[in-house]
Amino acid sequence: MDRNERTAHLIKELNLYKRYPERRGAFVKATCDYYDAVKIDELTSNDLNFLRYVANEAGVPQYYQLLENKYQAGKTINKESMNLLSMSSFINEAALIVKDEMLHKYQKEVTDLFEINTENRYILSAPTSFGKTFTVYTIIKKMGYSNILLVFPTISLLSENLLKLQNDEFFSTYKIHSLSEIKKEEFGEKNIFIYTPERYLSFLDNNSLNFDFTFVDEIYKIDNDFIINNETPEENERDTAYRLALEYACRNSRDLLLAGPYIQFQKPETRVNSFNNFTSINRFNKLEYNDIEIVSKNITHIKRNKFEIGNKVHRLKAGTSTMQDKVAQSIINLDENTLIYCGRKYDVERFAGFLLRNPEYNSLLLKKDDNELYSIFLEHVEKNFGSDWILFKALEKRIGIHHSGIPKYIQNEMINLFNKGELLCLFSTTTITEGVNTTAKNLIITSVKKGIKSLKQFDAKNIAGRAGRFNVHYSGNVIDLTEEFEAVIESQQDEIEHKNYDNSRNKTDVDLEVTLDEFLTDDDKNFKAEINIAKVKSGLPDFIFQSYRTIGPLEKISIYNRIKEMSLVEFHKIDQLKQVLNLSNGTEIHWEGFQTVVDICHNFVSNSDLKHIMETRVGKKHFSLIVIQLSEFLQKGFLGIVDYYVKEQNKNKDMAIRITAKLIYTIFKYHLVKYLGVFDLLYRFHYSKVYKRNFDDVTGIKILLQRLEYNALTDIGRKLSDYGVPFELVKYYDGSVTTKNFDLYESYVDRRIQRLLG
Repeated sequence: MDRNERTAHLIKELNLYKRYPERRGAFVKATCDYYDAVKIDELTSNDLNFLRYVANEAGVPQYYQLLENKYQAGKTINKESMNLLSMSSFINEAALIVKDEMLHKYQKEVTDLFEINTENRYILSAPTSFGKTFTVYTIIKKMGYSNILLVFPTISLLSENLLKLQNDEFFSTYKIHSLSEIKKEEFGEKNIFIYTPERYLSFLDNNSLNFDFTFVDEIYKIDNDFIINNETPEENERDTAYRLALEYACRNSRDLLLAGPYIQFQKPETRVNSFNNFTSINRFNKLEYNDIEIVSKNITHIKRNKFEIGNKVHRLKAGTSTMQDKVAQSIINLDENTLIYCGRKYDVERFAGFLLRNPEYNSLLLKKDDNELYSIFLEHVEKNFGSDWILFKALEKRIGIHHSGIPKYIQNEMINLFNKGELLCLFSTTTITEGVNTTAKNLIITSVKKGIKSLKQFDAKNIAGRAGRFNVHYSGNVIDLTEEFEAVIESQQDEIEHKNYDNSRNKTDVDLEVTLDEFLTDDDKNFKAEINIAKVKSGLPDFIFQSYRTIGPLEKISIYNRIKEMSLVEFHKIDQLKQVLNLSNGTEIHWEGFQTVVDICHNFVSNSDLKHIMETRVGKKHFSLIVIQLSEFLQKGFLGIVDYYVKEQNKNKDMAIRITAKLIYTIFKYHLVKYLGVFDLLYRFHYSKVYKRNFDDVTGIKILLQRLEYNALTDIGRKLSDYGVPFELVKYYDGSVTTKNFDLYESYVDRRIQRLLG
């Protein structure tokens, strides 16, 4: 299609949009594609005037700003070209400015819905490029809320947004809290609480604050059918935490905005209207912008060893047939940085390993000069993890690797280097869809799976949404090597459901704590009555049941009954555990003492991975495997566990790091912490009764819980652990070491995070 044909097509779409407003999405896409096609052409003043006009008609004047600043710098619309279209554009742009920030039309529509002295409750579904979080901050600035709750799905997103808040002058008058253990006297006049769902539930253990405004991101995670993911197995149980956190947020907040990408809301005629029940009872209005792809997505396939992007044909080398060859040839052919989606961690490393040995790819590296950050990071990775790690080998060849089996700070730096253009490509699993923002123009699809599960339409759209970035690109290219991905995108999407508002589904004892009576089955009602009787008989106070809410009351009662049976020998061993933990500042455990805790808890653990390492006995003294692994982790950290798997279990470095990451970031920090937290609570309560002590004065194993969750005890150490910095920085700022024995990369990060420390 030449430029005249493109212009005619754009004008046709504009006229159709004016006649049929529901065609807004098609017009926005046509505008994106037009800008992408002409951005580096020789453009006259009249051309610029027309482009500014169509950007405003599409509702996204930022398209013209990007053209003006990046592609046509120095060119302006001269006075002779000014006309009524120009005036219309100027007026429109002025109307989109809120608190000195320019929004696009659709962000402004959402922002305008929020009115002072009115209850404002909305659920927003929009593509990844919409700018939902930016919209949230604009709403906060407009409304001037005092107490705000922001709920993000991951620690990485929490930390990223914490930094945004600290760098925005507007929020300097707010006290910002990211740790859940907080006392009322630490509140300011204006507060922002920025949590994951689990942290918000933990905050509720000791606080009952009402919020003026709550934002919950990635709301689809309330429905387990959306979030089952073999690459991040902890996600499989998070729907419970999400539903609980959402329920309490609805009860404790006046205004709310819930958001997520590509959500299919239930239609009124749906047989079970569970999500509609939720929205109706909690007084939400639904806002659907799924058709507004602010950055156009163009999907192409390889046919006869060639693929087209725009008017350009890319040809692969003759004889290219395997998936690995196609990936390599596609990367070599593409002009801008490229993201490659893989279904499994193993595939990420396998594809990266193949590419780094490709002679044609290696010839591209001759044109690349070493950047200082890249060089010192490479040295740091080699020194700490070894030159035999696939990530180091890939990094040497300007290839990035990103999945859940990599320490968080290395994941962060991979994204940073990729966005700066220091890496030519980045191989990733679905971790890239967890709010990670890249500047990838191109996305190569190598699989229609996530782990062993098939991608759903929602997953596919979310992955495709990573191609192209608003205010950087007009469009993103998706190269589908599977020949199935596009069909998944066009398939029928499941509607989102809400288990707690479905009166046809039986509930767990956790769900029963927050489900309204009208959504209980007869079985549920009988079960709830039995639970209430069991609660009374247990003698446990309400605050026990209101803590660690993702573990149900029956499970707590069972653990408590076992604790009540503890012998004097078991009491003594746990006393020894507490002493060793306190003397070592949580860096050592008393093996027999911790084994006693394991023996008490293991029958109640549902997670199979945690249960396995609790029940597997090793060595002459037959300690549980978890005792040895935990001791090694507390004393030597992440790298100590890697060493254990390499030297004691004969694992190669790649597998050792993947296993270690799963053990620490999933099993220890997510599953083990829950059960040890409940044990600590119930043990201290029982101890206070037996020895007639005040509950708050009883020492437990809280120091171990903090080490497991953050590997730090101080507020600064825990914030840095959240943010994702090298291990040595956490140790220094947590007070474990007194001197900054940092390498060049660690010193660079130290300088970079000073704002966070303030």
